[in-house]
Amino acid sequence: MIGAIIRARSNSSRLPKKILATWRDLTLIEVMVNRLKKSEEIDSIIIATTDSPLDDNFCRLLGEREIPYYRGSEEDVLGRVLKTAQHFSVDTIVDLTGDCPLLDPALIDKAVSFFKKQHVDYIANTSIAAYYPRGQDVQIYKTTTLEKVNQLTDDANDREHVSLYIYNNPHLFSLLPLPPLNFALKDNLRLTLDYPQDLELIIKILDNLGLYCSLEEINQFLISNPNVAAINSNLQTSYINDVSRYS
Repeated sequence: MIGAIIRARSNSSRLPKKILATWRDLTLIEVMVNRLKKSEEIDSIIIATTDSPLDDNFCRLLGEREIPYYRGSEEDVLGRVLKTAQHFSVDTIVDLTGDCPLLDPALIDKAVSFFKKQHVDYIANTSIAAYYPRGQDVQIYKTTTLEKVNQLTDDANDREHVSLYIYNNPHLFSLLPLPPLNFALKDNLRLTLDYPQDLELIIKILDNLGLYCSLEEINQFLISNPNVAAINSNLQTSYINDVSRYS
C-alpha cells in the first residue's frame, strides 16, 4: 500500500498550533488532507502526530473528521513515522509534513509514478534539489528502507529529520531528484507554513484561488500579484537540508 504520512504536531516553536489555523471552516491540516484526496496514486492519508498531551485536542479533531492518525514520540520522529507505516501496513511511504497545506496532489502523483519506474531507494524534490519551492516537499521511499535506517542511526538529528540519514549517505542509498517542473517558477517562491507571514500568504492564496488550486495556478497568481507575493518574501530562513538541496 502507498501511504501519505503527514508529520504534524501542535507544539511548533516558530508558529504554535499552525496546523489548527483556519481558512473558512477548515483547519489547514484539513485543507492539506482534502487536497491530497485528489491524488490518484496514494491509497491512504495518515497523520503521524505525537503522544504529547498538547496534541490531545488535535487528535480529537482528527477523530471527529475521520482522518486516520497514529501517536508516537515527539522527539524520535523517525520512529514515529516508521511505527505509523507499520501500524497501517504501508509499504511505500510518501513522506510529507503539515507545513505544506498547499502541496499539489498532481505533484504527488508525478512523484509516485516516477518512483514506480525507477529502481532507487529514495526520490525527493526540495531535500535534494533546489528547483522546487519550499512548501511543495515530497519524499518517497519504502518502509523497508526506513527500517534499515532505524537500525543504523541513533543520532538526534537523524531521528528528528527522518530521511536525513538517507540523503546524507548516498553510498548506502540510491537517490534521485524529482525532475523539474514544465513551467518557470517565480523567483524565491515560498509556500511553506513556518511563520505568521506564511500563514497570511496561504490564506490570501486560498481566498483568491479556492481549495483545489494547482501549483501552476498559485505560481501565476503570485507573479501577477507581487504585492501578495511580498507578504513573506523578506523572511530569512535556513533548513537542515540546505546543503544537500544546493549541492
